[in-house]
Formats: sequence, structure tokens, C-alpha cells
Amino acid sequence: MSGGGLHQNAGFTDPDASERMDDPQCEQVMFLAHLSGDRLELRDRHRLVGFVVERLQGAMLRVGLRSGRAPEEAVCAPSVLGPLWRERDRAMVEFDLNQCSHRDPAHTFHVLEPAVPISVFDLPPRGALASASRLGFRSVTLSAAQPGLRPRELDRSARRGLAAELRRLELHCSGIDLFLPREHYQQSDHLDRALAAALGAIELADDLGADSVFLRLPPADAEAATDEVIRELAVHAARARTRVCDISLDGEALAAIRSGVELPIDAAMDTGSWLAAGHDPLAGVVELTNRLGGIRIVDLDGNGTRGSTATGSRLDLDALRTALELGGFRGAVVLDARGWQDPVNGLLHDLEAWRLLRSEGG
Repeated sequence: MSGGGLHQNAGFTDPDASERMDDPQCEQVMFLAHLSGDRLELRDRHRLVGFVVERLQGAMLRVGLRSGRAPEEAVCAPSVLGPLWRERDRAMVEFDLNQCSHRDPAHTFHVLEPAVPISVFDLPPRGALASASRLGFRSVTLSAAQPGLRPRELDRSARRGLAAELRRLELHCSGIDLFLPREHYQQSDHLDRALAAALGAIELADDLGADSVFLRLPPADAEAATDEVIRELAVHAARARTRVCDISLDGEALAAIRSGVELPIDAAMDTGSWLAAGHDPLAGVVELTNRLGGIRIVDLDGNGTRGSTATGSRLDLDALRTALELGGFRGAVVLDARGWQDPVNGLLHDLEAWRLLRSEGG
């Protein structure tokens, strides 16, 4: 591709459709009806259509559109891509690339690449990003409470500069962390600022194409003021491209998932907290399935101290990765070295161990 334009390839074989080619409704790719500017329109959605879109930033989008038995089932991709798709009539689907982040996990092949919270380096943002890159990380999480990264301090120009620095260092912003004291969502003198900070973190995550926003929300049985906060967060979570996650073991998100209540806030897992509470993280991954919006990897040693799997003895990293892959996990994976006694060596060990599991597994 040259000039940063759009590249179309409607002639490749769709491996997912190989078992359905005897279905008369599922024909090979015949055409890509119309391509103009930044807008791609697909007509005659009763055919199987495959296409690739390459953006200037290097991200690749592939979507397979398959016909079903009824027109309403003809396109499966909009249910995955959500607000980026708009059904204009029964014969055409429109996709607006201007709304798509080049790193949006819903539209790119998802790789379980572990991130490091740059707050662990105790440096200004630029120096912390450089440290993460030097250690060999390709993904990072940013703290929305850290000076220089607070959303209210970042105007459009500053956000573009931050995104440019991430690209220069070849880093993906995997997540945004905002771990405010839980009582701030309940106390009237802190509530408005806490809610504004959470909404700002969601907006920043969308701007940077992050996979997940990690919050620590109040208990599910909290007072009415907290219910109002949860409702407001849920409205914004439903509109966001990033996954908004509550990491609390007793929070509203986990309670809603277990009770079958619809809530657009996902649960996140801190494996150290689950182990400390006597819960099995592997069972949690299986239980939460696609409602697991992010996972923070921490092991516990014999004394219950948080650390890497090099010093811990209770977390099976191999089994955990296998469970995530089998469950089709699509959130942020974080090696949460905050508070570790030897974070640098622990991070290097866990990063190497995680990547070794991929090479061993093929």
C-alpha cells in the first residue's frame, strides 16, 4: 500500500467459510461494490464478502460477511463492530473508518501481549514509556491519576503527542488504570470529581485505542448515590469502544454477571486478589468467559506477598494463558508489578515466560 490510502483485496479465500461452500447462499467473493474516500459500502449482502482494509498506521481490518437463512441474519459483523456499522437499508451496510481507532481491539487481530503499568517505574510519563520499551514490552497501561497523564490535563494536542510517542516507541496502550479510593464514589464531596475522572479515563482510552479501562468501584450493596454513579458509568461504557472494567471482587459488575443482570461494565480480574480471597483464577476465567474485560497477573508467595511467578507459588501461568485463549479473551493482559519487591527482574521473568508459552504452543 502506498500513500496511506485504502487497499482492497476481495479475492482471498475465507478459511472460515470452507465448510459452508456447499450452501448455495454462500458464494465466493464476487465483488466489492463501491470504494470512495474513507467510506466503504457493501451492496448485495446476500453474498459472502471478504475484504481487507489497511490504514496509514499499519492496522489491518478483516471482516467476513455471511448470508443467513433470513435477511436479518445476513450480516454477522455489525453485532461485533457495534456502533461503527450502520444498517442503511436491507441491502447495504455502511462502515465509517473515521470512527475507527487504528489500535481498536474490536477491529484488529487480538494478540495476548502482556502490558506493564508504567506507574511502576516512578518516572514522568515519557521516561516511563522509554523504560517499558527498553525492557522489551510492546504494550503498556497508563494511570489516569498520574501527573502528566490525567485526562483533564491532556488537550487534543497533548493527546496527539502522547499517541505519537507511543508509536515512536512501538508501544500499544493496552489499558488505562484509575484506582481511586472506593469511598470517593460514595462521599458527596468527592463523588462528582470521581465520576468526572472515570469518564475522562474512558474518553482517553478511546482516544488511544486502549483495550480496557480498569476501575475499582464500590460494593454492589452500596447506597443509592453509588447506584447513580454506576448508571452514569454504564451509559458511557455502552458507547465506548474500550472495555470498561470493575476489578472489585464484591463490585457491581461481578455481581451483575453472576445474577444475569444486564450491565455494560465488564469484570476485571486481579489474580493476586482472587488467590488471596481463596478463589481460583482459572475457574474465574471460565466463569466470566466473554465478560472478562481485563486481567492483571500477580502471583502470591508462601507469605501471601504479591509478586511475579518467579517468586510466587500459586499461579499456573501456562494454564491461565491456555484458559484465556480457549475462552477467546479480548481484553488487556497486565503484568501488574506495582508493589513488587523486585519489579524489574520480576517483569523480565514473567514477560519471557509468557512469550515462551506462545512459542512452545506454536
